[in-house]
Amino acid sequence: MKVGDLVKDVYPFKQKPGDRYGVIIGEVDLINRSFGLNREFKVLWSCGAIGNKVGNYDLEVVSESCTKS
Repeated sequence: MKVGDLVKDVYPFKQKPGDRYGVIIGEVDLINRSFGLNREFKVLWSCGAIGNKVGNYDLEVVSESCTKS
């Protein structure tokens, strides 16, 4: 997962039913990560809300961003 990827929320205990999609807009700095080796991201959701510490285990990549080499 990287900045620009389109992701789907796969958190199993959602408050609201239905699919939620968003775009990764940043990665949380290493110093602020939770315990363990999990990565956390800042996600702009399709509803306009921003998730500030969304774990990689709660996201599924739908479409990877294009990068020029």
